[in-house]
Amino acid sequence: TWTFPASAALDGSPSGDYRNNADDTLAAPALSLAGLSGCRLMFEARYALEDGADHCFVEARSPQAEEWTRLADFTGRSDWRRQ
Repeated sequence: TWTFPASAALDGSPSGDYRNNADDTLAAPALSLAGLSGCRLMFEARYALEDGADHCFVEARSPQAEEWTRLADFTGRSDWRRQ
């Protein structure tokens, strides 16, 4: 189990609302899962997005892969919730 402190939280708009037509990327530190099996990604998320128009995606890929795999798609509003 890897745990990151609250101070390591990612924020896409720390100074307020995000700008119109934003296409931003937040990247967490890479984790090596070499030699492991049955791994799960669990995290807590809070978001306030324009429902249906704005989205936050969680994606992952292996070092050898060129394409990312979408793991989650968030839109609308949510208070802190474990995912």
